[in-house]
Amino acid sequence: MNPRYVSNSFVNKSRPILPYLVSDYIVSRESHFYYEGKEADHDQPRALYGKVMNEKARQQLHDNTVRLLRLI
Repeated sequence: MNPRYVSNSFVNKSRPILPYLVSDYIVSRESHFYYEGKEADHDQPRALYGKVMNEKARQQLHDNTVRLLRLI
């Protein structure tokens, strides 16, 4: 039997869960996930939307997004 596959890109990347901080009715905590959504992660979609897609493709994207968000 094959051992379960675990991606090596996520080994030891988790941070410990921090306790909640309560202050002035605001509950928050620091993210304990390694991936925080870096600004560079938005460069490729921004270039696709701004430089590659024409107005018709953008409108189709908007229509599809609205259509699918209605299901939520």
